[in-house]
Amino acid sequence: TQFAFGDNIQLVGYDQSSETAKPGDTLTLRFYWQAAAAPADNYSLFIHVVPQAEYIVLAQTDGAPASPERPTLSWTDPSETLISPAFELTLPPDLPTGNYRVMIGLYNYIDGARLPIQDADGNHLGDALELTQITVQP
Repeated sequence: TQFAFGDNIQLVGYDQSSETAKPGDTLTLRFYWQAAAAPADNYSLFIHVVPQAEYIVLAQTDGAPASPERPTLSWTDPSETLISPAFELTLPPDLPTGNYRVMIGLYNYIDGARLPIQDADGNHLGDALELTQITVQP
């Protein structure tokens, strides 16, 4: 996984507890980050579960992209890989079966401005990355 968030932050990998779930289940995600240089600000991570066809947030969680003791302004060593705590995302108990997208992004928690995202080829992906998909089964 190689995605750039803004000018300095790279998502270099992630772990996902499962690709399938039942309504009400909790998914666990962990992220691996690197920074080429100190980011310009402290950012928060959002994780959204949305339907395939539109961007309606059905489940979400937010938090520090790495440990809370290491805000992004402290990411100054380009050789360091910062590992997030496990993010838990609970699906609604009435979520219909089907396929859903898991979207992530980084934002300034003061003004809400999101960082732009690029893939490894330099293609602009907007300000929310489709990280993976999950299938909700009965």
